[in-house]
Amino acid sequence: MRTASSLVTSADIDDNATPQEQISVSARLELVLTDGERIVLLDDRGWGTSGSWESTTHEELRETALSVVGPDEPWGNETAEQAVHGYWAYLSEILKNPGILINAEKLQRLPNVVELSPRLLARTGDTSPG
Repeated sequence: MRTASSLVTSADIDDNATPQEQISVSARLELVLTDGERIVLLDDRGWGTSGSWESTTHEELRETALSVVGPDEPWGNETAEQAVHGYWAYLSEILKNPGILINAEKLQRLPNVVELSPRLLARTGDTSPG
């Protein structure tokens, strides 16, 4: 049986950034199975700012990466609770195609580890440990 163990949010320098953005980062959310296999849930997220790489900390990058992979803000008449539930239900549906059956509540409770790419770590001026 294919079983989920955690979520991983991977952040890397966005090579498709516009010249106006000094900082541009792409983020991807994956489900990690107990056997180490990863299944991509979201690969269309990211952010950019006009700030400088040197003034950005690893902690700021981790926090922003978690924020941009969701859940999204409520839309229209939707409550925050509905937006959160809808987000996790959507991800749960994505997982049905590769045969992973996990409900939204269990998926939401999985730990989410942020991995910053070596390129991203090298680009910042943050000298704090990983």
